Amino acid sequence: MAMRFGIPLGAAAVVALVGTVAAAEPAASYVRPIDLEALNQKVRALPAGQRERVALYMEAARRTVLDVTDGCFPENSFREHGRNLAERAKGAAVLASLTDYWPKEFREHCRTEATRYVHEVAEEHRKHANFQYEWQAAFWAAEAGIAGWFLWDSLDADLREAVAEMVIFQADRFIDTKPTTHYQGNTEAETVAWNSTICTLAVNMMPEHPHNAAWDKAAKTYLYNTFSVPQDADDARIGDDGRAVKDWIVGPNLYGDFALENHDMFHVGYVFACYRFHIQGAVLYWLTGRELPMALHHHARDVYEKLLLPCMNNEGFFAFVSDNDWKRYHIWTEACELHAYMACLEHHPLASSLEERALRNATRYWRAFPEGFEYDNRYVCGKPWTSRIADAVLMHAVGPGLPEAVSDAECTRELQGTFGVKSTRLLTQHSAGGSLRSFCKTKPDAWVRFVAPSAETWIMLPLASNYRGQIDGKAILGTHDIHSDRGKDWFWVARQDASSGLAEAFVSLPDELVLFAEYALADALPAGKVVENLIGIEKPHRDLKVHFEGGAAEYKCGTPQWTRSDGAEGLALPGQWVSLDGRMGLRFAVPAGTAVPEVHLPKAGARGAVRAHTGVKAGQDRVLCIAICPGQSSSQTASLEVKVSADPSAGSIECTAGDYTLIVNVGSKPLRRSPTDVDSADNVIVPGSPGVWLRSGKRLF
Repeated sequence: MAMRFGIPLGAAAVVALVGTVAAAEPAASYVRPIDLEALNQKVRALPAGQRERVALYMEAARRTVLDVTDGCFPENSFREHGRNLAERAKGAAVLASLTDYWPKEFREHCRTEATRYVHEVAEEHRKHANFQYEWQAAFWAAEAGIAGWFLWDSLDADLREAVAEMVIFQADRFIDTKPTTHYQGNTEAETVAWNSTICTLAVNMMPEHPHNAAWDKAAKTYLYNTFSVPQDADDARIGDDGRAVKDWIVGPNLYGDFALENHDMFHVGYVFACYRFHIQGAVLYWLTGRELPMALHHHARDVYEKLLLPCMNNEGFFAFVSDNDWKRYHIWTEACELHAYMACLEHHPLASSLEERALRNATRYWRAFPEGFEYDNRYVCGKPWTSRIADAVLMHAVGPGLPEAVSDAECTRELQGTFGVKSTRLLTQHSAGGSLRSFCKTKPDAWVRFVAPSAETWIMLPLASNYRGQIDGKAILGTHDIHSDRGKDWFWVARQDASSGLAEAFVSLPDELVLFAEYALADALPAGKVVENLIGIEKPHRDLKVHFEGGAAEYKCGTPQWTRSDGAEGLALPGQWVSLDGRMGLRFAVPAGTAVPEVHLPKAGARGAVRAHTGVKAGQDRVLCIAICPGQSSSQTASLEVKVSADPSAGSIECTAGDYTLIVNVGSKPLRRSPTDVDSADNVIVPGSPGVWLRSGKRLF
């Protein structure tokens, strides 16, 4: 049975909602117009909490709607220009259809400009089928087609026909075709997902078209094969149209643990690329009252809970814990949208709570942006993205409603703990204090160590170069043996190469402390060189203060340099610790009598890094411990006592930070010390006593 905004309807009611079929040119005659007045009435009838969320989305969208940086930033050719126009048109057309949020004149301006964009895209498709770029043609056409559908009452007859022809042509491409699937190295998931969009649009936009049943089958086929995994080949459960799930599956696009690889790396960005197109499709079914395919549920909850939530920071935003080649770190709009989708699709109380958390934090950041501010990556980094916001608003307006959200405190508790994904060697931890820590393999010799505080999480960047020592930009420790373990509130990773004497350990502790230790024998390092350890930070969108031993440096937004309380010039700092914004402390320690690192501020007002430079002395081993203090104030960082020593004969490092002592075996010889003051194997980390004992990357007990 059809549904109107989640309520069962008969056929007559569906016609009343979306209008009657207009007698026009052949293609356009199949389009069933949207009843925009019914849509606005539905928005007005939302519960107060949802109306407030819609208002926040609408406030954010007005910042970037129609702006050339909205959506994918265009290149000179139509290849990216067309995609940009389609995305901008959809956002402007859908959001300007809501009458209660933006001034009438501005809404009319949005509709006029969106119509112009749709015209350009549709005419380009008439001249060059598939825009001469078949790979992405379906989703460009879908975005522009949705825009045209929401503008239908103001389009002239020729443009209506051009839009309808474009949608039919693109949807017909996928009738009786098989999606391409692959999951090792480079998934096809995002392509499968965006190819579904034109089918879900055609099915809902033209319910009486003779190809509708074929489009419906194609839509389901592509939806099932987006988040497909190897074990689906044996799934005999009944899915859509009475067919077993395994009969819908062509092949896997994700690993069996739901990890997604693209460009030969674990890539959260491509996970979002998949969800965004499923979200767009689901919204159209809810809008028209058509029954939602079971295919949209296929592993949607699994990927969200088992992969994405562990990669989410305390503010509700998903972090690229593995780094990525796009350098897209602040996908605030997409995070809000995905939480909303899980709340609607899966009736997920935690997701409902997280949407509100993420949306309020994103709004706080957007309101603080200076006029004209944008992060270095203009694709989606930090900005409101109106095409995605349009989907979020429609989910609230026409979706099945939200479950009651869990309390904020319960939400935080549910996120705490550690998590691991074997296929990508991913380890993450949400601490009790709200910080996020992670370690992840990307490419063969790229390992990302990432720590973010509980608030102002934008400060920290997840980079493969974080924490590790490097000389002239090349890591001193490359591809070597790796061992790891985790408990309910800790994890550790040890990497070592017995032949060269190079080793490191990354240990996430139960409270707001993470330790990184690095060890290198003198004969493995070139004397006279400088080893650099850096920790990437984001370009600040507001004033930022950095405390250090004996003073503070302040950056005023829009100025070209730091103002230092000690009167010194340049970026070099006295002492061995810094505190970023009172949110993130970093303390560097070396054994007595060895070369002390020189700590440097990042360049003012730019994406950069805190850097520690240590000169290599002939005949001297290198030992360094970095105590990372997420969520700790500058005074807490300053008062933390950190000591590190090495025993070359035993091949071990001992790090003491506050109440923790970590002894790490970094050589091939047996550890000569015996663990003491440890009651049992359960007490892997014991404040006030030897905490983590490692031998060749394994606990001694």
